[in-house]
Amino acid sequence: MGLSHALAHHRNDASQIVGLVNRSGRVEHDELAGYPVFTSYDIALEKTSPDLVVIATYSDTHADYAVAAMYAGANVFVEKPLATSVEDARRVVECARETRKKLVVGYILRHHPSWVRLIEEARALGGPYVFRMNLNQQSSGSEWETHKALMQTTAPIVDCGVHYVDVWCQITDATPVKVNGMGLRLSDEIAPDMYNYGQFQGVFDDGSVGWYEAGWGPMMSETAFFVKDVVSPAGSVSIVEDNKGASADVDGHTKVGGLLVHRPGGDTSISLPDEPGHQELCDAEQAYMLRAITENLDLTRHMQDAVRSLAICLAADHSVRTGNSVEDGEFVVFVGPSGCGKSTLLRVIAGLEDVSSGDIHIGGEHVNFTPPSKRGIAMVFQSYALYPHLNVRNNMSLALKQERQTKDVIDQRIAEATRMLNLEDYLDRYPSELSGGQRQRVAIGRAIVRHPKLFLFDEPLSNLDAALRMNPRLEIANLHRQLEASMIYVTHDQSEAMTLADKIVVLRDGHVEQIGSPMELYNNPVNQFVAGFLGSPAMNFLPAGLLSEGDERTLGVRPEDLYLSDNGPLKARVEHVEQLGGDTNVIGRVNGQQVTARLFGQHAIEPGRELDLAISDGKSYYFDGSGVRLGA
Repeated sequence: MGLSHALAHHRNDASQIVGLVNRSGRVEHDELAGYPVFTSYDIALEKTSPDLVVIATYSDTHADYAVAAMYAGANVFVEKPLATSVEDARRVVECARETRKKLVVGYILRHHPSWVRLIEEARALGGPYVFRMNLNQQSSGSEWETHKALMQTTAPIVDCGVHYVDVWCQITDATPVKVNGMGLRLSDEIAPDMYNYGQFQGVFDDGSVGWYEAGWGPMMSETAFFVKDVVSPAGSVSIVEDNKGASADVDGHTKVGGLLVHRPGGDTSISLPDEPGHQELCDAEQAYMLRAITENLDLTRHMQDAVRSLAICLAADHSVRTGNSVEDGEFVVFVGPSGCGKSTLLRVIAGLEDVSSGDIHIGGEHVNFTPPSKRGIAMVFQSYALYPHLNVRNNMSLALKQERQTKDVIDQRIAEATRMLNLEDYLDRYPSELSGGQRQRVAIGRAIVRHPKLFLFDEPLSNLDAALRMNPRLEIANLHRQLEASMIYVTHDQSEAMTLADKIVVLRDGHVEQIGSPMELYNNPVNQFVAGFLGSPAMNFLPAGLLSEGDERTLGVRPEDLYLSDNGPLKARVEHVEQLGGDTNVIGRVNGQQVTARLFGQHAIEPGRELDLAISDGKSYYFDGSGVRLGA
């Protein structure tokens, strides 16, 4: 790409090259032989004082090189992706705003007339949309070497994906809310933590969904390596392949051939002759860069889209590497025993504790050093923290007054919050005149009126008796559904975690043991700690040798998976019986080990009786001596 961009400026009479930078210090192309060549980027900036710097290096240098250029007084063109993290991408964009320099990111499809036409046709159909796109490259030789070098820092779904996700963003104008990815390492020639094949699915807040796939390497198939479809309720628009050549041919990556627009009433073929080649597209990119400088073009939307498309692809990469989907508006619960670090972690997110290592991002922004008041969060404490001398209305409006919101805005937000929380009749009461549950609702309302990016709940129901927790728990769950807001909730009560969470984070001694949905963790715990912590009554743990002589593993079985059976393998002597009406909990001992069986319905069982218990098929869990689940 660097050669093509250099040739674009060499052949443009409006531009004069003052220097080239590469590692070797040599330029082998005849047209570029007369220009000064530097091996040091910093020295080149200092010696040449350029008006424009074109950055076409590996992506892990993009952000630092771009920032250095702008602080040196230059405008910047940087190849995609803008950076290798959303934080760095935002840093580059902020630098462009601060220095008032032009920043253009190399999304080559924005300058391709056929792709511009595809976007126009798709927008004319109207959304919501289904996006189906891929780019697999059967690379070998020097092409494979280039791909392996790129994969030292960037996965294919990020490097290539930003192009096509940028197209999605231009078509839908919607905000992404969920990304899920998967990938596989198909070659021993790349790092163990890298993958050369990946695909992801994205969901937007207008209901649009997208699928993208990318793979590099000599093993890749060239069958259907270039799929480009946009589908909507009104029809679809698709790229009709021309003779694209080999999948690794860079000219074929942008080549369209023609478009097929399908509507229920019939199809329309759009011929697109005389398509520009790769060099012509690079010429167009650099001509646009020069126009942006000379005509002072507004690049705000361009920069926003560059960050957004990168954020989607990096979220997909994160999903591939962690196995977790990334969602906006999730209800995440931190759960664990006292002293595990869950409240400390919440306070770190809120900015009330310093970060000793790692990074915190809220809404895609790095906030490690951002004051709590600037993080866009609202926190609900277990102590409610209401001002006793202020009534409900003034407790809820205080933060808005400090933000200098208008009276109309304050009244509107308080009306919305009190309606959600059924507090309309209590606005003139003081905290001392409210019940514990009502005070808790006021504390939540005070958070709602601020319209935060993120809600943080620190054991908000722990001050209430167990009998009083059910209604507030339901109110918080309903509130999450109404607001569709991201929430993090801390509790030591696994029942709260199971009933409230979209995703649970189980902590122990300052470490994350497992992350997943409630049922994922309940049915597939990774270790004995998680298995025993989630579930009430708790999972039973017995020596597996009781079932198979010589078996040194630990057997885990949930109380509801034990049942009465003649000649069952587990002989239990009953110690206590809990009659719960709909269920009966039988607590006994098997070979000296306490066991609980949860039997459906009512059972007349007396303490001292001997029972034969069996385990439901497929409901046995096994753990090794360190507590790690075997066969998980």
